[in-house]
Amino acid sequence: MHASLPSIIVIAAAAGLASCSHRATTSRQAAVRAAYDSFDLPARKASNPSKVTVRISLDKQLMYIAEGDRHQDILLAAPVCVGAPGSPTPRGTFRVRAKDKNHRANTHGWAWNPATGAYRRCYRATCPEGSRFTPTPMPYWIEFCSASYGMHTEYVHPRPKSHGCIRMHKNIAPKAFALVRVGTPVIIAGSQPWDATIGTAVPRPVDPSCLPDTPAKDCSPAIFSDHKPLAWHE
Repeated sequence: MHASLPSIIVIAAAAGLASCSHRATTSRQAAVRAAYDSFDLPARKASNPSKVTVRISLDKQLMYIAEGDRHQDILLAAPVCVGAPGSPTPRGTFRVRAKDKNHRANTHGWAWNPATGAYRRCYRATCPEGSRFTPTPMPYWIEFCSASYGMHTEYVHPRPKSHGCIRMHKNIAPKAFALVRVGTPVIIAGSQPWDATIGTAVPRPVDPSCLPDTPAKDCSPAIFSDHKPLAWHE
């Protein structure tokens, strides 16, 4: 039985709407990607690295790296993404335990099936037989508290969303990584003294929530150089 003309028109219209919707989504994602990738903030080098401290405001999702307690001592003020309510970022005073520019997670990542070319998120312990496991990249890892917690490159959302780590924008992470060293104090609290002054003027990147996972990129070594060249503000 042949479909009636009205039915054909409805089907064609639906297909056209789906196609338009896909193009609109793709176009929006491209715009968000471009805006997110261009985000950057200035940072100054420390004159005395031994005096540098990192202070995290959990309530404001802000990171301050400073060389003292005064307004003019701030070297970098930037947005971060902290732990979600079910997996909060630990509070307290810690010290940087380790640094690793090319760090990858120990337990979770991607399973790649060579036969199908498909990727899927998984844990190392549950990687399907016949698949190749690649750990999740955590570029510019700055470890504090324990091996389970660190500051690293990952999408910075406008709401707490991490599993406890402190996520930094990919163009901010290289600067933070260069400013701290093993032993640098990391002070994490609900608020920080600069929240009501400097914190109110710190811009945030566009919300990257609509951007899809990119497993092939995550599994490539190129992920560790996916950022703007490191530059300092004089």
